[in-house]
Amino acid sequence: MNLRNLYMHLTNYSLNKNSDKFKKPDSTFMNVNDNSSKQLLTNVFKKLAAKGRDVRHIKRQIDELAAKTVIALEPYLKNAYHCFVSADHTNPRCFHILGLDILIDENWFVWLLEINANPSLNVYNDKVLPNGDIEQTLSELDKYVKTNLLADTLALVSTSSIFDKSPSSTTQREERKGAQEPLNTRPAQQGMLKLILPNPERNYEELYLYSHAETIFEVLAGQKNYDFITSNQFQRLAKYENMTTAQITKAHYDIIYKNVVRRSENTQMDLNCFFEALEDIAQRLYSNRRDVYENLSQLIHNVYNQL
Repeated sequence: MNLRNLYMHLTNYSLNKNSDKFKKPDSTFMNVNDNSSKQLLTNVFKKLAAKGRDVRHIKRQIDELAAKTVIALEPYLKNAYHCFVSADHTNPRCFHILGLDILIDENWFVWLLEINANPSLNVYNDKVLPNGDIEQTLSELDKYVKTNLLADTLALVSTSSIFDKSPSSTTQREERKGAQEPLNTRPAQQGMLKLILPNPERNYEELYLYSHAETIFEVLAGQKNYDFITSNQFQRLAKYENMTTAQITKAHYDIIYKNVVRRSENTQMDLNCFFEALEDIAQRLYSNRRDVYENLSQLIHNVYNQL
């Protein structure tokens, strides 16, 4: 058992940097032969390629993992944007840098370990001394990676062609539903940044199910108070075509609302409660089927296509 060994977690840099065995990167970090404990990913790929590993396959896996992670987060990021920033989709006012911790196993498969909503932009090597003081030395590697990341990100979001749309090209309905721009308006590369979504070689449409559900939530909520919807707002779902049957009437929607909210810590229905309620409705609407996902997918697409 090595539970007391704080340095056993290879990915936990915040702990490992205090180990006596930690090798700090120095000014030679660009050299492919650098053997520091923290290295450039490009150098890691070069070392793997030199050993005969299929680096392109690993990169494709990482791209796929990152894309699916962003898609999974999209409903919540959209909802947070609507709640705290703006209900206007046509002129984005903020951006978000996420940190993904990825593990490559012995079979060269990649795994998502953790998502950091606020990844560290610290460019110093911080080490806790025996007396409790913090020793700081500039990390040339961190400075190189993080300053370029910020510079490229600011350059990207300030590129007008990414967000500008002519009024005739995109309707308000398409904006609300998150219609994407043509690929040729988005640079494939911005410095160190690589475009992974949308991907012309991969159709991720089936993964946007809950993003579509968030759009329905937004429409029901109206222009304000996107964080919660009332029972009356929720019952508006029953007005859409094919949303009531002999097994589920408009009255059932109020019951479902109350049951789902009662199981939560809220007094009204938030986005997660809404997702749970949709699953309940789908099972009632399509009670002759056993596939929960198929039922939910049909319900969401039915309403989404009527917005």
